[in-house]
Amino acid sequence: YFWRMFEFQTIDKETEDMLLVKDLFSKNDLKNFLRTKNVFLKKYPKTKFSEMLMFMEADALYDLYREDKNKALLEQALKIYDAVVTRFPDSPLTERTLLFAAHVRMEKGEYLGAIRNLKTYITRYDKSPLRDNMKIFLAHCLLRVKQNDEALAMFEALMKSTDADMQRQATFELGDAYFEKKDYKRATEYYNKAWAAYPNAKNEFPNALFNKAESEFVEEQYKESLESFKRFLSSFPQHPYASYAWTRMGEIIEISSTDEKLWRGYYNESNYRFQNSSAGAVAKVHLLSYKLAEAEERRLPILLKDVAEEEKLILLPQANEFVIFNVSDAYFSRGAYKKATDELVAFFKKVRIPVHADKFHARIGRGISFQIREQIAKNNVDEAFRIFDNYDGLWFKKSERIDFTYLKGLALEKTMAYKAALKEYTAFVDKFKLLANQDDVTVIEKLPPIQDVYLRMANSHFALKEYTKARELMAKADLTKISEANQDEAHLLLARLATEDDKNEGSLEHLSHIKKESLESLQLKTKNLVTLKRLKEALQANDTYLEKNKLDEAEKFSVLKRKLAVMEKIGANEKYYTFSARFFDEYKKTKYEFDEEKYKLGLHYSSLGKSKEAEDVWATINDGTMWKKLSTDNMSETKWNSQYKKYIERIPAMAESKEDKQ
Repeated sequence: YFWRMFEFQTIDKETEDMLLVKDLFSKNDLKNFLRTKNVFLKKYPKTKFSEMLMFMEADALYDLYREDKNKALLEQALKIYDAVVTRFPDSPLTERTLLFAAHVRMEKGEYLGAIRNLKTYITRYDKSPLRDNMKIFLAHCLLRVKQNDEALAMFEALMKSTDADMQRQATFELGDAYFEKKDYKRATEYYNKAWAAYPNAKNEFPNALFNKAESEFVEEQYKESLESFKRFLSSFPQHPYASYAWTRMGEIIEISSTDEKLWRGYYNESNYRFQNSSAGAVAKVHLLSYKLAEAEERRLPILLKDVAEEEKLILLPQANEFVIFNVSDAYFSRGAYKKATDELVAFFKKVRIPVHADKFHARIGRGISFQIREQIAKNNVDEAFRIFDNYDGLWFKKSERIDFTYLKGLALEKTMAYKAALKEYTAFVDKFKLLANQDDVTVIEKLPPIQDVYLRMANSHFALKEYTKARELMAKADLTKISEANQDEAHLLLARLATEDDKNEGSLEHLSHIKKESLESLQLKTKNLVTLKRLKEALQANDTYLEKNKLDEAEKFSVLKRKLAVMEKIGANEKYYTFSARFFDEYKKTKYEFDEEKYKLGLHYSSLGKSKEAEDVWATINDGTMWKKLSTDNMSETKWNSQYKKYIERIPAMAESKEDKQ
């Protein structure tokens, strides 16, 4: 084209000089060409060769960029390309330049500039045989800048093209468009439509088959996804994505199967076949994370070093996020909830805004939640509250978990802050009712059944002596829907409420349903039986509890003390006092309080004239108590009576008088 321009030129001085400039360009002496071009333009500012010089300058700058990788040269070249196609729209080189600029920009990820070039081309060259092909490229660029609706419309229009090959390509590309849009359900739908319409094209679009398998994986259609990946590998065993398919199949089997040997086999196969590749390294990280979860503490530094080495091989976006998730999950599996959480928090702060921020929020929330649960289960309520305070409140909010409200209520209930607990429980119930996916959230957050929360609220109301509200909640809870683990607690509360209503038989009925009797249920059972004057049953209940349960000292003391009280109700006879004396001997040197029982035993000894034994028992009663005062008074009286008796017996007349009376 440039040579033809010279055919019609008069060989004047300007043309001669231009031929020298062009000769440098033709010889690829590009730096000298650019310098000489500048000299030429100073000499001929209104040159008739402007079009030629602009095209050559842009090409020269681009070629120099390819040699030096200087981005400034590329930007300058593209700027001139844009200017020349605007200034010379009818130039034979304009069509080529528009396509070339679009291609360069797509390669460099400058999609907005490519969109501009392609739209100009499509509008200007409406008769071009390449027009539909450029629409395909344009649609891809639109997807990259999230202009999804416009891209989808373009693919749908191309499906009506007069070119059969273009129709077929657009049909499959539409599935890709939905995949790029992350509308995986529609992507799968359109891929299936494409293969139904073009069954002979099964081996022509590997990306469509791979993307279909990925879409099914994201949609948790694991069986279908596994089959799609197998078909992909069968059809395209040498495809660059084959390694990813092997690894993904391992992930699918790990998720959907309990056959550990099988999914480990897929990971090992991927790592063996594709060593030093991204997918192979991903598989190895999966395997290492399981070793981290199970290994002895001393091996952790070695395994973590191995994970770091594999991370270097993963040349994929967000590889660092994938690795930290696996490491954190390994710590979580070990029960090291704080370590699992703090690893994520530290990474989040370092990266500031990870791409998968939502996954960080979810895992961090889970880690905090399980730390709190662990401490509550151990009755370390103060530590549970410290965990609430130690983490930024934003984590609780961004994780979108509702179990924190429930856990706070549970912790408050354990500290007997019942009103505050009820406030949290009520807030939790309100949040739960608003959920559209209650079953899913219950599983993910390991929430108790809502019936169990009603039980917790009823317990708190009972503790506050708000019996009516407790009854209403228990009626609302529906005993049959309360979890198996809390059935005993529910029956105990119902028994307590019945006792408050003087329905002792009803209370005993609820207590009879308790599978694992506790000290609390035994105490309530004893109280009801005593009220009903079924004293022998009450005594037997305590004896049975002692026989069937392995009790610590405090528990044993509590049951024996209650048994002693029942024996007294039956009758303060010799059997009762013998048991009382044994009870005293066993616990007199302990910290357990039973001053009343000590006082009564001392009275018994005193009545038998065993003042020394009475004094020894009363001496162990705690100072400052009513029982101490009574025992002191009785001790004084016993001593006076004893001394008076001895005094009387020493006077003969008094002794005779006594004998006469006898």
